[in-house]
Amino acid sequence: MSTMGSTDVMKFAGEVNRLYQKGNLKQITEDQMKITIFLTGLDLQIQKSMRTQLFNAVSQKSACTFQELLEKYSALKVLERDVSVVQKNATMIRSQSDIREGLEGIGKSKAGFQF
Repeated sequence: MSTMGSTDVMKFAGEVNRLYQKGNLKQITEDQMKITIFLTGLDLQIQKSMRTQLFNAVSQKSACTFQELLEKYSALKVLERDVSVVQKNATMIRSQSDIREGLEGIGKSKAGFQF
């Protein structure tokens, strides 16, 4: 939630109050509030996939704690890093293979060249 581009902060505050009453937030647990704030805070474009995966994890487990969500986040970050490393290595191996093939092609063309 944001001011939605509006400069009228009082109108925004009224909307916050309205949503609070509508959402019956007095009945949610401390962990549920922390999870809500945490997921809402993951609002950068590069965090979109992570936020979706965490939201799905919370939705599938009826009593997810904030600690469990943070552990899931950490596991997903490790997996994300590992995938990135594998992709970089695959690209490097592919590039080395392309260079090798190019050099072999040059060697073959020189072998067929006559003076």
